[in-house]
Amino acid sequence: NYLNDAEFARLWVKNRVESKPSGSALMRRELKQKGIAPDVIKDVLDETLKGYDEYEAARGLALKKISKSKTRDDRLLQRLSGYLMRRGFSYEVIQKVLREVFDKCT
Repeated sequence: NYLNDAEFARLWVKNRVESKPSGSALMRRELKQKGIAPDVIKDVLDETLKGYDEYEAARGLALKKISKSKTRDDRLLQRLSGYLMRRGFSYEVIQKVLREVFDKCT
């Protein structure tokens, strides 16, 4: 059982969620780059991410970035949007997070 792709993927996703939160799209892409079959990726992500709230993960990352920023302007909004996109979050999640975070900050 040295080469069990499903078990590797399951452990990798759990570790990824705990250590470096990101969206399922990025996790899917990274697992594909590691040579995991698409059907295994789908099954593992569906199983492992059942209780994972991408919105809360993205919100936490956005709040952390904003707390380090000195300004609250359109440029910060664009930078935050790009950052969350690179982390693999969906457009809908990003828009919802940005609306909430900037309403609180302004």
